[in-house]
Amino acid sequence: MAETLNLRNIMHQQTPLLGDENTPLHVLEGRGTGYESATPNHSVAATPNPLATPFRGTGGVDFGATPRSEVGSAASATPLRTPMRDNLSINSLDPGMTPIGDTPAQARRRAKDALRRGFASLPKAENNFDFVLPEADDEEEVENVPLSEEDQAEKDAREKRAAEEEAAKALARRSSAVKQGLPRPVDVDVTALLGELMLVSASTGDADRDAALRLVDVEFARLVEHDSIAHPLPGTSRSGGASSSYVGPDDDSVTTARALVHAELATSLGFPGASEEAVKRSILTHSDEHGLMALGASVSWAKTRESLVFHADSASWVDPAAISPADRIAGYAALIRQDKSAMVDEATKAGKTEKKLGKLLGGYQAVNAKLQQRIADAFEQLQKTEREIEAFARLRQQESAATPRRIEGLELEVSKLQARERDLQMRYQELEAERAERKARLDASEEERLIAEAEAALDAQEAAMAA
Repeated sequence: MAETLNLRNIMHQQTPLLGDENTPLHVLEGRGTGYESATPNHSVAATPNPLATPFRGTGGVDFGATPRSEVGSAASATPLRTPMRDNLSINSLDPGMTPIGDTPAQARRRAKDALRRGFASLPKAENNFDFVLPEADDEEEVENVPLSEEDQAEKDAREKRAAEEEAAKALARRSSAVKQGLPRPVDVDVTALLGELMLVSASTGDADRDAALRLVDVEFARLVEHDSIAHPLPGTSRSGGASSSYVGPDDDSVTTARALVHAELATSLGFPGASEEAVKRSILTHSDEHGLMALGASVSWAKTRESLVFHADSASWVDPAAISPADRIAGYAALIRQDKSAMVDEATKAGKTEKKLGKLLGGYQAVNAKLQQRIADAFEQLQKTEREIEAFARLRQQESAATPRRIEGLELEVSKLQARERDLQMRYQELEAERAERKARLDASEEERLIAEAEAALDAQEAAMAA
């Protein structure tokens, strides 16, 4: 019966894995029931095994005994219960005890908790600092000490400014023909150019002056050659890697020479000490009064080229009267071919640039299209809302004007209905009174009839009894 009760409790009890307690079992005091297994259990004492019995010595340590907890001993007693998963660290452990069944994660967590408790037990740091200012003598010495290394941003800005200044100086060193985009020869033959200059320049009879003019011609020829190499024009026969051997004068020499030329030119015009702008205006307004060519502002290469034609063989612009009509046609055809080739090159460059920009800006274009669509939808919604607001505003105005008339009409109709209802109520009251009166008369006549019948019946009965 005890074993049956235990089996019933086990079958109807919730599992202890959900947090409930174990099922209480009924055990007879002093002995079992004898039915713990398939076969009855008889209480028969077994013969002790001397090999399994722990060796207990009278002195020293008994190595076969069950370990137990002792003060100062690292050995722990055998646990008498199943280890629990104490993830919340509710059950504190004794120092030196390692719970059986802990996972590596729990072991690491316990180690971290122990380390955290150890850090928490340390004394707090005291942030007490003393600042000692240098004396007056030390300040002078500190001022002479160089600062730390230059900041990288300041260094980059300084280098950028130096590069921009150098680029501006290099641009200023270019010749006026290059800076202003004036026509220049494609290829320059220095020897032939010097020969032409010698033929054009006439001897003045002064050896020093002739030598100076010769130096000017040589410098001019070398400068023109340098411009054709350093800043080549389309159609040049020179290779792209060609370098010029021309070394220009330094900036100070150029500035000094320009100042001397300006002073001499201003003196020759009769305006000594005048500014550069004043000298230019004087040159533009005066004729060849002082042996100088008047530089009219209307004279330009574009207008001059209109009176010239292109010679295909020499690749230069010449006077139309100097060449034959066939050469003119050939020049026009060469210009058309050059323009067509330039158009093809520019179209190819534009196509490549367009493809590159399409790759770089494809995402921005898609975002732009989406934003444009959203803006269009928002604008359409805004217009729709504005139309609705305007419509409702007009409706409000109309309703505000029509509401008093409607209220007046409804009030009149209500008053009519109230008067009709009052008349009908009075008519109903009159009919109800008439009905009650007629009912009373009917009841009275019926009562009189019943009384008459009763009296007639009574008279007939009396007559029968008398007879």
